[in-house]
Amino acid sequence: MSRAEELRGAGATVLGGAKAEGAGGITATPFVTWPKSAPPTAWIEGTVEELWEGKYGTNATLVVTNSGGLADEHRVGDKANVGLSSATLKDRVTEEHIGECLHFEFLSWVEPANGNRYRQFEIQVVPEALRRSASSGNGVAELLEDDDELPF
Repeated sequence: MSRAEELRGAGATVLGGAKAEGAGGITATPFVTWPKSAPPTAWIEGTVEELWEGKYGTNATLVVTNSGGLADEHRVGDKANVGLSSATLKDRVTEEHIGECLHFEFLSWVEPANGNRYRQFEIQVVPEALRRSASSGNGVAELLEDDDELPF
């Protein structure tokens, strides 16, 4: 048994986006898998929990509040990692964004003159009025009025 297996067996949590699940097992937080071609829409939004350095650069762990059109489903309340090493994502999300709800949208592929195509992204800070709680569960953003009556 390796030291890592020994630590996992004792309940250690792996840093860099892993979380404990179920009967003491550890499941790594999945990365967002962007579609191979530009669909009509492919996006994920969530609250930035942490930034961390991985093998290919900086990554952000989000607590998902909404998503659509992605290659893999990410449920509301789950965690997902977004790799930020792409040229159109690099240095756009910083430590200042931890705790904010961000919307990452894959817009298209760009075909530059040198032939090395890349994905074009847009990142938006989700306005407070359109933010969803990870615990609300239905995946649809709702506008709330100041005078809305609460059911409790």
